[in-house]
Amino acid sequence: MTLDSGDSVLYRQGDKNLLIDCGTRSKGDTIVKYIKDLGITKLDYLIGTHPHDDHMGGMTKVIQNFDIGLLYMPDTTNNNITTSWYIELLNTIDEKKVEWKYPTVGEIIKFGDADIQILAPNSKEYDDLNNYSIVTMITYGQVSILSMGDAENLSENEILNNRMDVEAQILKVGHHGSNSSTSKTFLKAVNPQFAIISAKIGNTYNHPTKSVMNLLKENNISVYRTDESGTIIMTTNGKEIKFNKEPGDYLSGSELT
Repeated sequence: MTLDSGDSVLYRQGDKNLLIDCGTRSKGDTIVKYIKDLGITKLDYLIGTHPHDDHMGGMTKVIQNFDIGLLYMPDTTNNNITTSWYIELLNTIDEKKVEWKYPTVGEIIKFGDADIQILAPNSKEYDDLNNYSIVTMITYGQVSILSMGDAENLSENEILNNRMDVEAQILKVGHHGSNSSTSKTFLKAVNPQFAIISAKIGNTYNHPTKSVMNLLKENNISVYRTDESGTIIMTTNGKEIKFNKEPGDYLSGSELT
């Protein structure tokens, strides 16, 4: 049996906590337990990049179990999303009286001693929900992390056309390493030392794709991937960057066994 990938990233800075995405509905309890085991009771910021189950399906469980300071979600009202899990999420947000807002490109959010800048979405309506993804640049000292959600080439081009600064030491690769994201032009602009890919071994789409892995290899970018290493922990003091796992290889999802 093959399973699709999920995505969830927890950032901690001082006593502040940020969660970007919450995995699938089936993994909501797992994510809640992981965060609780760290002694966290409040998420100062919660970002749902876009309304696909593998990114926001577990968010209902997260909101039910933690105090939420501020929730960011993209404005997808033009797409009239009626899936049952998403309606349940919206109802939970109302019931818990969670403060929320739509992202504004260029907005900078103070996160302890770090800054979170919103780079996308840059349009009001897309055919593909992936391009509504909230793209963030987190900067702490001399270290920057660019987190792409499932933003595809269309969104990447909009970011570049807006002359946004995307150079970062760490790239959270878009769309699980799909070939619809991470164009050569965009990767050159980011120029990362490290790439992180969230994908499940044996996923339906064979993410990450060979073309993306070849591109990362050609540019000598060290890759950390959940399909090989499971949970990945990165720490930084604003200068040095350390990972709890060794870099992975450059095999595509279809080649990894």
